[in-house]
Amino acid sequence: MDETTKQLILLHFCRGTGWKDIYRLFKHDPQLMHLKELTPSQFSSVTGRTELQSASILQQLHSLTFEHILSSLMNAGAHVIPIYDQRYPESLKMLPQPPWALFAKGNIDLLNGQKLAIVGSRHGDQYGREVLKRLIPPLVEKNITIVSGLAKGIDAFAHEQTLQSKGNTIAVIAGGFYHFYPRENIRLANQIVNCGLMLSEYPPSTKPEKWQFPARNRIVSGL
Repeated sequence: MDETTKQLILLHFCRGTGWKDIYRLFKHDPQLMHLKELTPSQFSSVTGRTELQSASILQQLHSLTFEHILSSLMNAGAHVIPIYDQRYPESLKMLPQPPWALFAKGNIDLLNGQKLAIVGSRHGDQYGREVLKRLIPPLVEKNITIVSGLAKGIDAFAHEQTLQSKGNTIAVIAGGFYHFYPRENIRLANQIVNCGLMLSEYPPSTKPEKWQFPARNRIVSGL
């Protein structure tokens, strides 16, 4: 793994680091080769963070070891796909704020090929189930991968019906793999990991925040 990718992954594991921080760091140093040489004052100047915030992020950056993180990713069964990796979907790069990296569990090959997103109400009813029973099998026959957010209701129905139809499905979640939400869909999540693909833009140990749920919808639509 090249040094740029290692530094990018380390940044993802630093609490308090956001999308704009990484954007500004890449703009300042496209290979992230001098990231650990920055002082809090320099980090603050590059990112716009306060010196106190910058010091906290840099302290974490220096205390983390890539070997430890790699081990934790392997234990989680997670792959990391940076934005410049050839496996990273081109359609995601068209987003205003594409994820700098995708954390993936399952069949990464599903990122290729035709995909269709199906999302809907968390209070999906029997009518919604019946519609998906008619809608999804013909799509599966055309080898179209169904993408959704693994939420309650229609999202979960879409994943379930795709699996029942022996099709391919991708679930995009908020937070990391170790803190899956909603818990009631954990069994379905495991089925998707075994038969499809689960994606997150956050490391496995990240607890989901409310704002991450609408944010992950951009990835669903981007795919």
